[in-house]
Amino acid sequence: MLKCFYSIGFILLLTVTANLSAIEMLTDDFVIATASNETSRNWGAGRTIDRSGLDPSGLYHSALAYTTGWQGDFANIINPAGTPGKAWIMYEFEYAVKLHSMWIWNFNNTDSGDTTNRGLKNVYVEYSEDGTTWAKLMNDSNDYFVFAKAPGTDDYAHSEELNFNEKNVKYVLITAFGDGANWGGPCAGLSEVRFFIQNPNATNPIPANNQMNVSTNVTLNWTSGDFASSHNVFLGSDFKDVNEAVDPNILPGRGNQTANTYNINGLECNKIYYWRIDEVNSNDNNSIKKGKVWKFLTSDCFVGSDDANQGRYAAGANPASGSTDVLANVTLTWSPGSSSTSHDIYFGTDFDYVKNANHSSDAFKGNFESPSYRPSNLVSGKKYYWRVDEVNDSDPCNLWVGNVWSFTVLFDPALTDIYLLMGQSNMTGYGIVERQDKITNPRIIKFGTDEKWTLAAEALHGVPYGVGPGFAFAKNMIEHDKLRSIVLIPCAVGGTKLSQWSKGMELYERAVHLGKKAMKSGATMKGILWHQGEGDMWDCNLAATYEARLTQMISNIRHDLGVNNLCFVSGEIGRFAGGTCRGKVNQALINIANKVDRVGFSDSNGLTGDSVHFDSVSQRILAGRYADQMRQFVKSANEPYKITSSSHWALTPSPSSHWWLLRHQSILDRNKQGNVDLIFIGDSITQGWEGEGQEVWQQYYAKRNAVNMGFSGDQTQQVLWRLYNGELAGISPKLAVIMIGTNNSGCDDNTATEIGEGIIAICQKIRNDLPKTKILILAIFPRGEQPSPQREKNAAASELASNIADNEWIYYLDIGRKFLDNEGTLPKDLMPDFLHPNAKGYQIWAEAIEPLVYKLMDNGK
Repeated sequence: MLKCFYSIGFILLLTVTANLSAIEMLTDDFVIATASNETSRNWGAGRTIDRSGLDPSGLYHSALAYTTGWQGDFANIINPAGTPGKAWIMYEFEYAVKLHSMWIWNFNNTDSGDTTNRGLKNVYVEYSEDGTTWAKLMNDSNDYFVFAKAPGTDDYAHSEELNFNEKNVKYVLITAFGDGANWGGPCAGLSEVRFFIQNPNATNPIPANNQMNVSTNVTLNWTSGDFASSHNVFLGSDFKDVNEAVDPNILPGRGNQTANTYNINGLECNKIYYWRIDEVNSNDNNSIKKGKVWKFLTSDCFVGSDDANQGRYAAGANPASGSTDVLANVTLTWSPGSSSTSHDIYFGTDFDYVKNANHSSDAFKGNFESPSYRPSNLVSGKKYYWRVDEVNDSDPCNLWVGNVWSFTVLFDPALTDIYLLMGQSNMTGYGIVERQDKITNPRIIKFGTDEKWTLAAEALHGVPYGVGPGFAFAKNMIEHDKLRSIVLIPCAVGGTKLSQWSKGMELYERAVHLGKKAMKSGATMKGILWHQGEGDMWDCNLAATYEARLTQMISNIRHDLGVNNLCFVSGEIGRFAGGTCRGKVNQALINIANKVDRVGFSDSNGLTGDSVHFDSVSQRILAGRYADQMRQFVKSANEPYKITSSSHWALTPSPSSHWWLLRHQSILDRNKQGNVDLIFIGDSITQGWEGEGQEVWQQYYAKRNAVNMGFSGDQTQQVLWRLYNGELAGISPKLAVIMIGTNNSGCDDNTATEIGEGIIAICQKIRNDLPKTKILILAIFPRGEQPSPQREKNAAASELASNIADNEWIYYLDIGRKFLDNEGTLPKDLMPDFLHPNAKGYQIWAEAIEPLVYKLMDNGK
């Protein structure tokens, strides 16, 4: 007997019978599906409860959706109730419920020809509360049902509705029997089922749970639970108080009443309130069914103001108050009051502290002329509160005190890698979604085709797809890297050929668009997971050109995303699959991995599935192989990088001129004073913190006991000389920030490999002399107005240097795109000479690295 587990937690609440107040569909991993047998895992019993094949409303089934139900072979069997038959399917609930009804969609599949004759016909329907004692559901005077044949159309509404009349049920068993077990096909089939119960709880809260901008004079409304004769009402501003309250006559209790509405006036502005409705059943000794705690946020309003003055307050918070998808590099903005000349900003993690703060409070962040504020050191998953008081310089004592707004940080782009998921149905996935696949992780984010950020879970590509390799890949990657987060962009489409992923085609352009959009967040585009070829393996002419065409596609997408070193890992078509030229396509994938830099190949050895698709277990195994390949390109420094040669002069310590030696001595003198927590090592770009960047330096680094070790004109060899001649002596900073190499990259100077090895040698010296110091390598900044060979050399050198990063002691960050426009042009208003930043450029630099600097310096301690 095969047992398949499924989550159906995404199914919506439906009202299905007019005279029942709260008919609810069973949800939340509540059902286990079991069958006498399954023709394949992709035709498992669980396919009947995973919503596959149904439209978004959950009402109509599509005949063309693939593997959207159960198929089982016929045999002479005895079902779990002891009843003989030819095939059975059983549903087990997490616990016994008062079952109201069951909807059934018979086998409706026509994807590979009309197979609706496999649908069940003559069936027994049995039920049990304990799995031991069984009863047959009666059909008038008959003890069996005749299920209608499915129409084989795309608008198939359920054809059977079985009424259980609130019987106590934990198991429902359907058994096909006799010569009329189905409508004539070779096996048994069923597409979809749904179960409904009467709900004793209050439901459908108004205001809706988590609703914002609710009036301070509000009428609470809900749908009464079945069997309720009255309602205990609880309302307050503390979750714990409301959740634990018992007596409705003691606050936060608001009394017992028969009406399903409750009016309250005079709530506080911009405040979260919690409420709960317990249902009382007078026909059951006044038994109480405790309700869920709901919450809402009241709207902005201003105490003591009148309508004429409303426009003087800050309004239009962006992000909107209560937002939960905010990135850690957010800039807060608002619409200023009509008479304001500046704005007092308050910011923190405690609502009451921010609400009551004044200029003497730590929450006060300063007075600003611009209606924007960029907070720093934001932490993923944390909720923040902020307030804007509007100031009129001609009347500074008369403040227009603002409301407290809030947002929650979803992830930190500076510590996040992006992966595109491309290909066809084995990338979308047809594996069965199980409980483990629905558990979200705050470090795995999905950027969907709707261009919204959400926590990722299967099915990543949506219904009717299932488990693919993407989500399990991300879980594997973050398990090996405790710092970084992952953004997955699901772009795959089932049944597509490689030609549909060519440059200029819709699928290719959509993937590039989504990739660029996600990169604008500040996250790093790291790689592509590719699984495709099933659509080309039946045509040997397509298979013969597959290698050349995919190689070109990889080159195109690297160019169009502006990431020349983009990692690309493909997956082998299942060895169990058909396809006249499957072997040629798989060999093409291997050839590309052997020939093209940063391309990997994940084999399918030992994996199982149907004639095309991997099952769930195999998808998770394949995901691990994708991750193993990807990590080869994001190499750890646990094994020290071996420099190829010690002879080139980028590795040979070398001093410079007289002024340079004087600056070196001044660094030695400063270090002797001690109290050095942060050092910046580099060339004139780093030294420029003392010029164009001095105001930004004062804002970000002066209080951190930072020392600027940037020297104009320095190459890697000059930095090495300085480190070998005392600049690391007597100090133990928390962090060293390195950005060096651009002066090595002239036409006749060093190669990219030599420059990268010079940077690595600097890191190795620091690790040797300062074992308690963490290192942040910054990729060499872009130079020159337009892309050039020198830029490419610097990028390649930086990428080589990144190989030493282990994300424990050595970190790597590429912020170069922050300085470029969408065409790769370096704007003159950031670097007037197309090399050295101005004040605005240094501001961008500081803001881009601040989240990581903050973390590496022990969160500012």
